[in-house]
Amino acid sequence: MGGTTMTILGCGNMGTAILDGILTTLKEGTRTKNKLPLTALPSRFIACVNRPESIAPLENKYKEYVDHGTPSIEVWQNSNDKAVKAADIILLACQPSQAAKILSNPGLRANLQSKLLLSICVGLSVSKIQGLINGDAESMVQGEGPHIVHAMPNTASGVRESATIISTAGSPLPADMEALAMWVFESIGTVTKVREHEMNAASVTAASTPAFFAEALEGIVQGAMKAGLDRQVALRMAAQSMKGTAEMILRGDDPPTVQERVMTPNGCTERGVRVLRAGSVESVYTDAIQQAIHRVFELGREPKAN
Repeated sequence: MGGTTMTILGCGNMGTAILDGILTTLKEGTRTKNKLPLTALPSRFIACVNRPESIAPLENKYKEYVDHGTPSIEVWQNSNDKAVKAADIILLACQPSQAAKILSNPGLRANLQSKLLLSICVGLSVSKIQGLINGDAESMVQGEGPHIVHAMPNTASGVRESATIISTAGSPLPADMEALAMWVFESIGTVTKVREHEMNAASVTAASTPAFFAEALEGIVQGAMKAGLDRQVALRMAAQSMKGTAEMILRGDDPPTVQERVMTPNGCTERGVRVLRAGSVESVYTDAIQQAIHRVFELGREPKAN
């Protein structure tokens, strides 16, 4: 097992989803493209929470690791500075407003020096994170501060099928840290590198769309149930069809090609597609994406927490 420590600041839904994926990868053996020595892999995790009532659920969830497991997991409350000081890798997984408060703490600033900081905070670019840590972006001294990666995974992290996007704002990471960052996110799915100005749009495309797909899936299942199918049977079939469609797209087909393969003139599929087009479903999804992207920009402009 490895020899580094990873601290998770804000171990909520996404933090635990990423942790679950990493734990599975460590248990089953490294399957990522970036092959790292065992000494570089995390063997100790510190999950940081704000509220006392958050401690017991996490300790119960990870009981086999909390009770002197390998790797080990510790749950700490209100100990961000101490947890960052103990870490080699820091995953910032809290809300953007909480991140502003956490990162602007002078005590944390010193403990972040030269470490790898992976942020999954929506709307907080690398430059904004640098500004929060240093008071303002211009005050940053070359060579000081953490090495920052802005990443956006999605909720499929726990089953290692995330479509994660990452950006370093054009600042190259040391080779060992880049390999470690890629290992963390490849442990939970695929990784796509984008430029910093593309992060907001890419974040929605990668991270919000599972909710949009789930909305479509629920509609399909409800229609099948009205025709007499059992919910679980309909859900399983429709979900597998969605998975198969995604695989065809990933292998090179485009959506119109998939539709052409399924539809026959005046057939049942064509009739269903006509209903979707009459309802402007494509336009509704286009608007949903645009509204979600607009909200990401709003989150980035909202005032910092005091």
